Amino acid sequence: TLAALARAEVGDALAALSGVVGLHVGAQSNLLAAQVSLDCAATHASHVHRLDCAQDALATVTAANASLGTGLTFTMGAGSLMF
Repeated sequence: TLAALARAEVGDALAALSGVVGLHVGAQSNLLAAQVSLDCAATHASHVHRLDCAQDALATVTAANASLGTGLTFTMGAGSLMF
């Protein structure tokens, strides 16, 4: 399911962040909560409850993303080929 695929992506993010002790601890907590919500979204019998869990997961992943700060911004120009 999509929830299971999302859980795998969250797991990858957690693995990357946990590679350094104390790195973005708040984001890691949010991602752990998102995993729980995604488990619920993937397995609960009620479609209403699955939707609620999926929305909770999205909110916590969004919060984790926001806590990581701003990303890198690159301005790409025309470029040239150099030999």
